[in-house]
Amino acid sequence: MDITFLKDVEVVRLRPHAHVRGKSAEYKLLYPDGREEVVLNVPHYDFNWQLSYETALHIPKGTRMHFEFRYDNSANNRYNPDPTRWVYQGFQSWEEMMAPNLGFLLDRDADAASLMAVAN
Repeated sequence: MDITFLKDVEVVRLRPHAHVRGKSAEYKLLYPDGREEVVLNVPHYDFNWQLSYETALHIPKGTRMHFEFRYDNSANNRYNPDPTRWVYQGFQSWEEMMAPNLGFLLDRDADAASLMAVAN
C-alpha cells in the first residue's frame, strides 16, 4: 500500500497495526528526487504490544510512503487461532488487517483530506 503526499507535511507518529498473524511492518519514504529511506522497521511485530513511534519527519510534497506488512498464518505462529483456515480482512482479532496509522501536525484550518492520495 502506498500514499502520496500532496503537500509538504510533518509526520509526528507512526503506528503499525495488524492482528495476531502480523509478523513485521515497514514504512519507507520514496522521495521525488529518487532517494529512499526506511523510517520504521518493526521486524518482530507483536499484536500484544500496540506501540506508537514518535518521530519528526518533514516530508516534501510528491513523496510516496510505502507500507509493507508481512503475516504468518502457519502452525509455527503460537498466536494463530487456526492455521488450517483461510484468513480474510476484517476488524475482529481472528481476522487480519493492515492499518499503517500516521499522526500529523496540521494548521488549524488545514484540509486534512487534501494531504495525501492512497493507492493500493
